[in-house]
Amino acid sequence: MDFHSGLTLVIGANGLGKTTIITILYRMFTGPYDVPALAYRALGTAELQETSIPRDRRLIFAKRTADGARDASATLTFRIAQTDVTVERSLRDLSLLSAVIGGNPIEPTEDNLKNELKRLVGVWSFGDFMLVLQQLVFYFETRQELVWDASAQRELLRALFLSVDDARTWAEDERAILRLDSHIRNLSAVRNRLERDVAVQARQVATLPEVRTELDTLNGLQEVDMARRERLNAEIDAADAQRRAARLRQMNGAQAREERYRELERAKLISITAEFPTQSETTRYIIGQLVGDGHCLVCGSDATRAARLLASRVSRNQCALCATPLKILSRASVSDKQMEGLRNRLDQADREASAADAELRDANNHYQEISRTIDELNVAITDRSRTIDALVAKLPPKEAILHGKLSELAGWKAREDASRTEVANLRAAFKNFVDDKNLEIQKFADRVKRSFHSYAKGFLVEDCSLVWQPRRDTLGQMGEKFDFPAFELNMGGAGFIEPVRRSGPDQVSESQREFIDLAFRMALIDVATGTQSGSLVIDAPESSLDMVFAKRAGGVLAEFAGARDNRLVVTSNLVASDLVSELVYSIPRKERSARVVDLFEIAEKTAAVRDFWDEYKRARKKLLT
Repeated sequence: MDFHSGLTLVIGANGLGKTTIITILYRMFTGPYDVPALAYRALGTAELQETSIPRDRRLIFAKRTADGARDASATLTFRIAQTDVTVERSLRDLSLLSAVIGGNPIEPTEDNLKNELKRLVGVWSFGDFMLVLQQLVFYFETRQELVWDASAQRELLRALFLSVDDARTWAEDERAILRLDSHIRNLSAVRNRLERDVAVQARQVATLPEVRTELDTLNGLQEVDMARRERLNAEIDAADAQRRAARLRQMNGAQAREERYRELERAKLISITAEFPTQSETTRYIIGQLVGDGHCLVCGSDATRAARLLASRVSRNQCALCATPLKILSRASVSDKQMEGLRNRLDQADREASAADAELRDANNHYQEISRTIDELNVAITDRSRTIDALVAKLPPKEAILHGKLSELAGWKAREDASRTEVANLRAAFKNFVDDKNLEIQKFADRVKRSFHSYAKGFLVEDCSLVWQPRRDTLGQMGEKFDFPAFELNMGGAGFIEPVRRSGPDQVSESQREFIDLAFRMALIDVATGTQSGSLVIDAPESSLDMVFAKRAGGVLAEFAGARDNRLVVTSNLVASDLVSELVYSIPRKERSARVVDLFEIAEKTAAVRDFWDEYKRARKKLLT
């Protein structure tokens, strides 16, 4: 099969292998891997991590042939980012037989190929690569409606329109928050169970001896100090980051001050040496060194006072050596203005450097104060623990059991509190990150909306448009909500004067649902590929269409196929005659033999095809002519 730019149409009857061909194409990219989350009807917050598929599913093609596809293989050549890639796989078990990248063979391992595909596509994970394949390139019958799945949109927009590093940071931070959220729920469950156990144990202890009273006091102090230590351990990281940032600003301030000081000194040198136009270069050099470095070249002594004196005389339009008043030249007045500006810049640099010095001192003091307090708490907690252990040894058996439960409960509470603090910090940082990246993604929103409107108005009669509407959603089961990037759909209808928001697929007809979602994916392909070509593989598009609607749909698909050397592959039964006829009509007659893959000719015939061959033959002839 040759996939020329434009349309390639695969026609056949049930059982001739249309879906098999599409599945082979897909598996040539993915091999024996799936992303389980992509099988869900709604993506949600599941992790996009590829996993090896079970052996039984690797034999998907082997089970379709009598010899188990023992010697069968498939080779696919495709292009990504102007680089040709050729992949050969066994159809027995999907194993990789060979791979050539840009004309250079690579060692045929799955990891090598995955890394090359990630690099060429510009995504950070193979899970993101498979996300793009399933959500954009391949339009399977089992797909979910992308335009109504905000979580899938979030992941796809992240992968398409952010840099590799930002997309990776987004995904990893998101997973870290979700893991920690789950961890906190587990800690909370354990804590609740322990609290119930402690309550039961406390009822069994009838008396409270002096030892228990002292233990209660010490345990209370211990819990307070441990909680405080946890908070300070979280604060000291932020304090250290603040200290490092202050140190960097202090260094930059000192460097800026030094540069502006040198600028002023160079200006002074120019002003002084300009008064001696007839003197030798030696005189210029001596005076310049005196002013610039503050050292006498004759005796080597510190000459700061002399340098200041020379500079002062120049500023008052006096001779630098004898202090005789000089005639003010236009050149001197310009130099005065420049000198004033340089002095102001130096003063500003001095103020900024001083402020940076003060900030660094404060940051260092804050860090040292926290560190000192943590050290003191560590000593107090350790000493108190020894006292508590000694008192526990004096308790009756039931008291000792209760104390053990209390100590265990305190430990779980401390871990839960620490985790809650950690996840709160992660959420705050992630919120700032997402808000910033939303702005980057939004830069593409208008182009996506325009492209969608162009395709949608071709597919549908009703007015249909996308609206950029970030979706507020949580990560996990607690914490504040985030504004995630998303589009929503507005659409007119017979019962509405103006277009209204269609928030779910059940609010449109089946055929509308099909082509709204297809228009959205085509729009994303247009914008994400920029000036390069894109590919779209559609397996059995909607066949229950009236004649007018099918003609419009065929025209839009043909338009997409003819834009920017796009590749469009469509499989269909002969029964979808209106749609398929429109697609065939879009192919120049002289190219039809090259662009139509006729499974009636090349596939193993089913019993139905053999029995009704004459009828199929007449339908094919009518369609293709």
